[in-house]
Amino acid sequence: MQLPPVSVICPNMSSNSLGRSLLLAELLRDETDVEIVGVRQAGEVWSPAQASSITVRAYPLQAGRRHYFDAVPWLREVTRDRLVIVSKPVLHSLGLALLAGAGRRRGMLVDIDDWQTGFFQSRAGETLAPMAARLARLRSYARRGGLNGFVLTRALEEYARRRVPRIVSNRWLQQRFGGDIVYHVRDPAVLDPARTAASEPARLDSSLVWVGFVGTPRLHKGIDVLLQAVVEARRTANVGLVVMGCADNEPFVPSARQALGAAFVCLPTFPWSELADHVRMADIIAIPSLDVPAAWGQIPAKLFDAMAMAKPVIASALNDMPEILSGVGLSVPAGDVRALAGAITALAGDTERRAKLGALAREKLIRLYSYDAGRRALTHAVAAAAR
Repeated sequence: MQLPPVSVICPNMSSNSLGRSLLLAELLRDETDVEIVGVRQAGEVWSPAQASSITVRAYPLQAGRRHYFDAVPWLREVTRDRLVIVSKPVLHSLGLALLAGAGRRRGMLVDIDDWQTGFFQSRAGETLAPMAARLARLRSYARRGGLNGFVLTRALEEYARRRVPRIVSNRWLQQRFGGDIVYHVRDPAVLDPARTAASEPARLDSSLVWVGFVGTPRLHKGIDVLLQAVVEARRTANVGLVVMGCADNEPFVPSARQALGAAFVCLPTFPWSELADHVRMADIIAIPSLDVPAAWGQIPAKLFDAMAMAKPVIASALNDMPEILSGVGLSVPAGDVRALAGAITALAGDTERRAKLGALAREKLIRLYSYDAGRRALTHAVAAAAR
């Protein structure tokens, strides 16, 4: 069946949530006319996506409920006679789409790549405060009635689960919401370690084996655990930590510099076109997600970036990651500093094993997690939604 024109609705064009929307649009660009639309809540369009040739239409949204509703007629007009894929069941995407009647003529598909209410639960219990204090904090989130509050977010997740065709990014989300799986697939022709580097982001000390972390260093991503593990691994291995896509004002940075000195490098946010060159810099990629609600529904896209670039990966044993890395990478218990340090030490001392795991990881990505696989799954779901 010929697919109708598609608009992917992104909840915030200024943040990394645009990454998933851009992936879905890339998968459909050869199948139909596709564009990305959405509100821009702060600043410019997310910098890694600015070089994309996909059409992007952003509505500059100011603070307050009145300005939120100003976006409704705009979205109704730009999505007229188009099937819509709503990225994330939140008020700034699904809420706007429902108010605008988007997809009413051609169909709607909701993409769920995170468990949004899990973020509220993690924030309510991320400290070591007494249980009574944590319960009070959770109740405060539950009472929130704001545009991005717990109550409306939970209601929209439930609406999507019951009323709208869905795709999800992993099995944990599939078990909770149903729908077909479209992983954070990657194009192995673009992320190819054999291609000549287009840029040189930084020069790292070649005497160290560098453990790389790509993305914003958030607590639920296990960045503090990774720092402790690298510090412990340095007792017996000559390793360093490079964090890519990290601002100097992140709270994590001063403690990392104090603990590691010259064995810590922080690189700023970079455009998508430089992703391959950044991943290329690391000898090992670490994905140390914690066993907390904010991470339960996630498989970081950086796992697939590393596999495409033939990098050995050490990841927490959460969600589908142990299965994805089976035979091609290492999984360790989430939050276990000693296990993570041991895995880093083992790979740091074995160049041949790193190369073998990296090659196997790229082969597996090409078979199971490439653009071809993702395109088949997505076009099937879009065709079903259109019918």
